[in-house]
Amino acid sequence: MMVLARGYDMGSHISHRALHVAIAIAATAAPCSAHAEAGSFAKSFQFAIPPGNLSAALSAFSATTGLQVVASSGDVGSHMSAGISGKYKASDAIARLLAKSGYTASLVGDMVVLQQATASPRAMPIALQSAVGGMVASVAGMGLAAAGLLPPTAGALLQEAIDVVAVLNALRVSWNPGSLTDYR
Repeated sequence: MMVLARGYDMGSHISHRALHVAIAIAATAAPCSAHAEAGSFAKSFQFAIPPGNLSAALSAFSATTGLQVVASSGDVGSHMSAGISGKYKASDAIARLLAKSGYTASLVGDMVVLQQATASPRAMPIALQSAVGGMVASVAGMGLAAAGLLPPTAGALLQEAIDVVAVLNALRVSWNPGSLTDYR
């Protein structure tokens, strides 16, 4: 669902493709004003946004800065914001409002576009486990081959098996841990 920070709910009938087309048009239609918008993103404003619903915080941010905030995916209203008080650059203020929400912000034309972060918090440990585990197993296989305990054909097949196991382990990132159930 796409939500504009000024409080308008565009509904789920607007596709991501339409949003991307609108962003592309906004980015190319006004190249002369690009520096002006970038300047307003770097300009400092006085903020008094209380903690609460992220959608309400984004509406207040938009009212204070005059920048339109667009979320390309997800449900912004289900997240909370710690709020912000004081004088901040618009870019710093939006970063503080979005902290721990799973969203990132970037300026596109005269819009601040929010996108959900795609990396899972589980991604880095699983990636390291797959990479290091695969390298250790490969080095062990090379050691066996160097010692003459593993013929070349068997070594090649073992290496392929190690690669498949490492890739399958890395694919755990895409599995939803909430869908796993312990049956007793």
